[in-house]
Amino acid sequence: MANWVADFLTRNPDMAALPIALRAKHSIHFKLNARESIGQFVGAPCHFLDTDGLWKPLDTKLQPASGGFYGATGLDTLIHPDGRVTMIGSTYQQYTALPGTPVGFVDGDRIIREFVGGRQYLILTETGLRQQIILDYKPTNINAAKMIASQTGTILTKYTIMPMKAVDAKRNIYYHTTLTAFRTWLASAVYPVTIDPDYAESTADGYVYGYGFTYATVQSTSFAFDNTDVVFYVGQQYYSYYYCHRSFLKFVTSSIPDTATVTQVNLKLACETDYDYSTTDFIVEIVEQDWVSQDPLAAGTQEAAYDGCLSPTAHVDWRSTSEMAADTLYTSGNLTTTYVSKTGNTYYSLRSDIDKAATEPSGDEYIALTSQEGTAAYRPILTVVYTAPAGSVIIWS
Repeated sequence: MANWVADFLTRNPDMAALPIALRAKHSIHFKLNARESIGQFVGAPCHFLDTDGLWKPLDTKLQPASGGFYGATGLDTLIHPDGRVTMIGSTYQQYTALPGTPVGFVDGDRIIREFVGGRQYLILTETGLRQQIILDYKPTNINAAKMIASQTGTILTKYTIMPMKAVDAKRNIYYHTTLTAFRTWLASAVYPVTIDPDYAESTADGYVYGYGFTYATVQSTSFAFDNTDVVFYVGQQYYSYYYCHRSFLKFVTSSIPDTATVTQVNLKLACETDYDYSTTDFIVEIVEQDWVSQDPLAAGTQEAAYDGCLSPTAHVDWRSTSEMAADTLYTSGNLTTTYVSKTGNTYYSLRSDIDKAATEPSGDEYIALTSQEGTAAYRPILTVVYTAPAGSVIIWS
């Protein structure tokens, strides 16, 4: 389950000891002194606006709701142990039958439905629903239809339904088109396989990758994107074919007071356990790429974002992948203070220095970093220090 605010305060007692200046949907700010404050920004919402008009921490731990459903305060999605998904204020319903139509059990922020050969996780997130069906091995008789979510009614307009995606053990990716095509893909996949039809209110990060047999083409031309994964990838790979991975982050920084002057900016990122595939080490570079015109990442915007990540020469190093511990937030060098937006969103992208140099990979030269959909404790954090004008103090509303 995710309660980012509680987790952050536990892990950062120095921050917890400071008075809170303000809370916003995607951030929490602390007073350093009368004029100086520090804001901690995350991509996923960390607060909800309660009926009393106050921002309060979000907690995705499932709580009983009416009709046998489960949900959480401040969130619309409701999940039933029998696999039904609905939402408050909408006629939308989602359901995946699964082999044997199992009834599941509650486990923190998710309902688990188990069946012979696999399981389904229905996970409540701060932005909507993440569903994962994991097939441990190739079934004798593949009933692909029971793996596909049926959807009825009208979803709330703030949500976007993501295309159903399946990924096998070799990271071969299938985006759903037809039942016949899905059956064919499952028959040839390398197991285990993960299937995930999701919906989300917003996306704050994602990755775009190139894929193919010719490196020059892969490095210059995108193949697909993903903005719902629990990780995002940076780097390159060669395994009979080439991959180039570039990732994109967005932070809602409009809660910084307009009169303030930003004095320091740093980005914190963490590598997922078992996701450091840098057999050849490289440096992860942070690029001040304003990819607002490609937000959200989509089939029609992925190429411009992919190309734009490589274009700027200026960058700040996050760190080298050498001797990097997993599930550990590492802080970047100082980023440009004038780049941070006080009226909207602040955008960054990530690339490998080897990718920037257009050096062909000979093996695994990539890592997976925790995304906004991943473990709350290791999500990307943008830390911004700012001050009020001389002779004044900031008045927080």
